[in-house]
Amino acid sequence: MAGMVFFLFKDKIPLKTSLSVASICALAGACFVPGAFDPTFAFAGTYLVFWLGFHPRLRMDHAARFGDFSYGAYLYAFPIQQLITMNFATYLKPYLLLLMATPFTFVAAVLSWYLVERRFLAGLAGLESMRRLLHCLSDHMRVERVLLRSCCFTTFTRIAPSLRGKQAFSLHAGCAAV
Repeated sequence: MAGMVFFLFKDKIPLKTSLSVASICALAGACFVPGAFDPTFAFAGTYLVFWLGFHPRLRMDHAARFGDFSYGAYLYAFPIQQLITMNFATYLKPYLLLLMATPFTFVAAVLSWYLVERRFLAGLAGLESMRRLLHCLSDHMRVERVLLRSCCFTTFTRIAPSLRGKQAFSLHAGCAAV
């Protein structure tokens, strides 16, 4: 939620290095105070992500040159953190959990990219071209349907005067169904 608020007000939030350093210090201090990390992270952590993402001097043009591992990190971070917590201790300080979970999460994200996601996205590119083809065909079929409908109504207007009652109605309904 904090990320949404930051993005909504991105034009009004200053991008200052001093604020990012203060955020790092606040996060580091909150690691040692019980119960302080979560509320601190909601603001200070979000500001750091915001600062890294929008700072004009920090160029991230080549961040994904080896692959896009973000979805895998998102997908596997929580289960890995839960496994570490379940197997090593009932309570870990947040910085220790981060240090322990990050390497495993990174490996899982890389494997996910190379074994699943990249292949799936390549298949979607093929589906996109298929969608374009179907769209083109549906446009062509729509034109044919309009032509057929106009021919049908032209025929109806020529034949209808000689038809009576149900015959005329069924011919009209048949034209409308085309």
